[in-house]
Amino acid sequence: MEKYRMANQQTAPEAQAKAPEGEAKVNFKKDYEEAITSVGLYHPAATNTGERVLNRLLKGTVISSLAEINKQIAEAAAKNEEELMEKLFAERKKLKDAQSENLKSLSTIRKATPFDQILIAYKPEIEALAYELALDVLKSTHLAINATKGGKPAKAGSKPEDKAPREAAQYVIKKGGESIVFTKRLGRGGANLKQDEAEFAFLGFKIVMNEDNKEVLEPATIELTNEKNVPATRANIIDCIENQNAKMLEGYTADLIK
Repeated sequence: MEKYRMANQQTAPEAQAKAPEGEAKVNFKKDYEEAITSVGLYHPAATNTGERVLNRLLKGTVISSLAEINKQIAEAAAKNEEELMEKLFAERKKLKDAQSENLKSLSTIRKATPFDQILIAYKPEIEALAYELALDVLKSTHLAINATKGGKPAKAGSKPEDKAPREAAQYVIKKGGESIVFTKRLGRGGANLKQDEAEFAFLGFKIVMNEDNKEVLEPATIELTNEKNVPATRANIIDCIENQNAKMLEGYTADLIK
């Protein structure tokens, strides 16, 4: 699921909805991300349904050839096949360049045609997708409600039997001729730091136990070039590498592979 969000964010940032003048813009993407990563905030069946709906909608915004080559890069990175990785990265660049040209054409369509007119033009396809998602939500909600009858309601944060694990974004991080595959895990999976101990060590972090006997990173914060500090989380580490705004992470590069 994460790969569609990331790919969508990279290829079409101009597609974010603009609020009418005088109205505050609501960042639903940010609110949603915070909701699904806050353990126990919402019933797991609800977050599972939300993920499936979002996944279905965003899937169509990712070029299939790019998704396939990203999969090949991930496999090559796992086997540490550097020559193959370089070749695949070159192929991916060609695809991205072609995609960039295509996006310019799509931008012309966006400027010339209002969104509501596009929806009308593709009414049969939009209706089919809407009914598909509505049926999914209907069935999922029905199952979740029935599951709470005749017993104690499931607690928010409990794990549903049919919940599939979300796909986490993976990056090839390089520095000084060496490279690793770093996984930006979310939710409970992200709390297990030991599973990525070697990767954190490559990035200059140690894993220690805090007063509550929980795994934490040391240093616990990342100092930015503007002298502010942000928590040392997987997401912030990737952001700092991509934005090149943290001294301790200078020289690293991060390439999204899925």
